[in-house]
Amino acid sequence: MNEILFRGKTVETKEWVFGFYNHCHWKGNKHTIRVQKDSHLEDHFIDPKTVGQYAGLEDKNGTKMFKGDINLDWDFKKSEIVWYCGGFYFKYSELEYKAIGSIASYNYCICGNIHDNPELLEAN
Repeated sequence: MNEILFRGKTVETKEWVFGFYNHCHWKGNKHTIRVQKDSHLEDHFIDPKTVGQYAGLEDKNGTKMFKGDINLDWDFKKSEIVWYCGGFYFKYSELEYKAIGSIASYNYCICGNIHDNPELLEAN
């Protein structure tokens, strides 16, 4: 069974939080990540542009891969993890996509993400 997990950057501290994503229409159209803390739940208001879902795989270092991560593959090509045509893909360019499940994840290493390190893709 796949783990369902999301991440997002908090509006207040700009730190990453990991948990369950919620779009709160009743709280003024806010977006939250709900995090389990000991015996209670905490809601963190997040920037919706930073929300990324866990792709269900880890890279060669055991780092979970999320939508928006920047990946470095075995031949030093960089790609962005995107949701495309109903699944997670490595996007190398506007014309080149590879399905994440089609390639062994031990060939990949997460080197950043599009929110904290957008310059990594510019140098591709």
